Amino acid sequence: HMWPRLRSFFGALLAVVIWTTPPATAQTAVDCTECHDTASDARPGAPSILEALNVSVHGRLACTDCHQSIQVTDATRPHGDKVTPVDCAECHDAEAQVYVKHGRLEVGRDPDLPRCWSCHGSHDVLPSSDRRSHVHLVNLPRTCRICHSDVDLVKKHFVLRDKPIKMYESSVHGRVARKELNGAAVCSDCHSAPDQTGRRTVHRILSSADSQSTIYRFNIPDTCGQCHQSVTQDYWDGIHGQFVQRGSADAPVCTTCHGEHGIVSPRDRLSPVSAARVAEETCAPCHESVLLNEKYGLAGGGLAFYIDSYHGLKSKAGDVTVANCASCHGSHRILPSSDAQSSIHPANLQHTCGECHHGISAEVAQTRIHETTPDVRAAGRGSSASSTSS
Repeated sequence: HMWPRLRSFFGALLAVVIWTTPPATAQTAVDCTECHDTASDARPGAPSILEALNVSVHGRLACTDCHQSIQVTDATRPHGDKVTPVDCAECHDAEAQVYVKHGRLEVGRDPDLPRCWSCHGSHDVLPSSDRRSHVHLVNLPRTCRICHSDVDLVKKHFVLRDKPIKMYESSVHGRVARKELNGAAVCSDCHSAPDQTGRRTVHRILSSADSQSTIYRFNIPDTCGQCHQSVTQDYWDGIHGQFVQRGSADAPVCTTCHGEHGIVSPRDRLSPVSAARVAEETCAPCHESVLLNEKYGLAGGGLAFYIDSYHGLKSKAGDVTVANCASCHGSHRILPSSDAQSSIHPANLQHTCGECHHGISAEVAQTRIHETTPDVRAAGRGSSASSTSS
């Protein structure tokens, strides 16, 4: 009576063993770590390969699912001296089709081109939403730094930006990213180009010389506009944006005035658009350029009088509330005086000057300030004197 029961029991047990035993040619992680029980990467305190695999998105895969060139034929020598690199495209074909370039480096031509594991890690691959992931917004600058702070690579490939990661970390974007706040701009937000469907992807980072790049000069306003929408619209409406739309390489874009990786708040005195620096260091290089003034028929010479005016002298003394270029002309929606919507159009000057000089008359508001004649100086001093009491 016991034999049928025992036969059923051992049959079921045999089925379980067969089902749970991996094929003879597939090495489990436990088998491989008998030789490869090392850290998963070069980070201090990095987990071992087995520890990394246990928590990764690939934790359920066998080693040979990725290392397919390894054929287990000899227990003492599982594979040859040379192992073919992992081909992630076997599973991630869509990403592989998009990833054909990284900056100026091309897939299949440049040995220094970052591979999948250069950014995502090798055995400790985690989703970008995981705080431990190499591509989490907090860790991404450190991941990019591996190559972009490598002196040999920077020199070899003539990377033009000096210490971009260090500058980013001190910027407004970097500070917000460290707090893990939503909307913080990280490297991939600015450098990810659109694919064939128009969707931006981190697997398509292009050189600034490529017209499809998000950091190509004429694309920069739209790149910044992903977050700064209203400001970008003001820029496109202004004279600078209009010239950029016409293809002028002389007109400034966002990074011309604000910088690139080291952008700081305008309230910070170190910012090129701070009240203390905007006139001389940001506006003057273009508006005092003899070449540009001749090319576009501008008068020039306005900076000299501003520096010598009440506004300029107070600014030199450290007053950050006194008028500067942006106070009168605007910051982003800058228009010529001939445009009826311009803040410096004759019909709007009383309102513009009245923002600081309350009660100013229309006649005084018409005083020409970008000239250096004695009469204008006197008028300017008279207007400034009235403003002091207000």
